[in-house]
Amino acid sequence: VGLAIGASAQSNNLVVFTKDAQPFYLVVNGVHQNETPATSVKVRGISVQQVDMRVIFVDESIPQLKESFRLMSTGKQLTYEIVNRNGGYVLNYVGETDISIVNPVRPNVDQIEVDFQLEGEPAPAPAPGKPVAKPIEKKRRI
Repeated sequence: VGLAIGASAQSNNLVVFTKDAQPFYLVVNGVHQNETPATSVKVRGISVQQVDMRVIFVDESIPQLKESFRLMSTGKQLTYEIVNRNGGYVLNYVGETDISIVNPVRPNVDQIEVDFQLEGEPAPAPAPGKPVAKPIEKKRRI
């Protein structure tokens, strides 16, 4: 138990979800984080400062989403929502919460929780000519 508390104090969590029924794979720093597509993915224990995130939808007609950011503090859970705006999907930064006050009692029923993977199966590159959607830029302090 002491190791888990210490580990969470030195790292961050990332939650990406959609209310639409469009399952996706979450790729962080070039590595698939979830083996099974889901509509909500929580990655625990992110211990790097630079995060390059990509969302790859099971429905290949939907463009991949990308977002990059730096983590300037630890012990936070960052949340992004995939939102359908004007007929296209975008990543919307929802906010951050201290990991110590995140309520683990009622997780999203469909949420997949995984430990952060630094190495593993690299994500495939987007198909040539396939568009990559850009996220809505929102100023935030992390």
